[in-house]
Amino acid sequence: MKELEVNCITKSKHATGHEHITQIGNNANRWRLSHEIAIQRIETKMEAYYTMDAVTRKRAYIGVVRLAGKAPYLRAFGYDGWTDELLAQSECGAECVLVA
Repeated sequence: MKELEVNCITKSKHATGHEHITQIGNNANRWRLSHEIAIQRIETKMEAYYTMDAVTRKRAYIGVVRLAGKAPYLRAFGYDGWTDELLAQSECGAECVLVA
């Protein structure tokens, strides 16, 4: 399975939580995906996405959170459980191309 580093996100305007992440991407490689496509690729094991834990420098893999009555959303999972590493990423730049 292909593994891709995520180092940027896009969120709904003025929103703060994981459920408001609309896109994930990589500024250096200039790509981004909608969260719907990322969820599909994660759940079908087509690709894996990760961020680097700021403290340990270990990978925190991105998973799909499904809660009753809520839309699924993306969140990083580190060595000791769910983390906020995905929210800590910078905003995706305008040069990042949205891919399908």
